[in-house]
Amino acid sequence: ITTVTATDGIKVLSRSRLAASVWEQTIRDQGGYSTWWRLSEPNDTTIAVDQAGTYHGTYVGSPQRQSASLPVHEPDYACSFDGIDDYVSLPLGAAIGGTAYSIEMWLKVPSFDAPSDDTKWAWLQAAPGAAGGIGVGVRPANASSNIGRIRAAVNTTVLTGTTNILDTERVHVVLTRNGTAVKLYVNGAEEASDTLANSSAGISGDGVSIGGKNSPDLFLGVVDEVLTWGSVLTAPQVALHYEAGSTPLDGDLT
Repeated sequence: ITTVTATDGIKVLSRSRLAASVWEQTIRDQGGYSTWWRLSEPNDTTIAVDQAGTYHGTYVGSPQRQSASLPVHEPDYACSFDGIDDYVSLPLGAAIGGTAYSIEMWLKVPSFDAPSDDTKWAWLQAAPGAAGGIGVGVRPANASSNIGRIRAAVNTTVLTGTTNILDTERVHVVLTRNGTAVKLYVNGAEEASDTLANSSAGISGDGVSIGGKNSPDLFLGVVDEVLTWGSVLTAPQVALHYEAGSTPLDGDLT
């Protein structure tokens, strides 16, 4: 059992864990991540522990941490958000800034309709589509376009994936920025890229969250293993991370 002291002085006890999965070991062997929220704490705790440092978040609403973890053979749980009032509030220090970074996560999203055409954000930093805003989310089943596609935004530039990910078992998503170049990877493959129209590297003071923050942008589905990197993950690294979390081991039933 590991004891973590959060920024408000609260001690959080994490549950005993089995041996590291291929996914976890791959990430730890590479190292270099800035933050890592595994979102696997017991439901009776309110602190979302940053495994890489001190940017612990707070569970708001009633996100359920009993969903099966999304990377295969990962013994921890994942976090389910109801799209109504669930999210994880993160400290401003967790905000991504600069011109070289990556955001990585696993998602599982049901086929859902939404009362508005808005993207539902799994990662929300300020207002995606505006200077200082960064977001990674998904389009609802009744969207006017790009149904079920992953959508990412950096400042005023928006990237849209090509795969409908609704009702799939698990989806691995990575957003990278390298100077003014941004790329979106879905399940280990690059699906969109662009050059930033607004190259601001600033950090907005409007807050950071996992699962959105305000209606109608709140995320519906499962989020797991959210990491940020102060460096640009390469295409081979992204592919390796996806394979590590999605490839059955020898002896698995098919």
